[in-house]
Amino acid sequence: MRPAKIALIVVGALVALAGFGFTAAGATLVWAHATLRDATEFYTTTTQRFQTDTYALTSQVDFGAR
Repeated sequence: MRPAKIALIVVGALVALAGFGFTAAGATLVWAHATLRDATEFYTTTTQRFQTDTYALTSQVDFGAR
């Protein structure tokens, strides 16, 4: 086989793999659009209320750095 032919096969396989990824992502978005909306067609999550006596809500985050 010529090197050009091998290169075309490799590029074609990579493009096909990318196409499969885009297809899977699109199918997931279509599924979410069709099933995860409420009666008013908004995407919603559960409500969480936060309250503080100061002007800002703060928290401490540990990123595991030592």
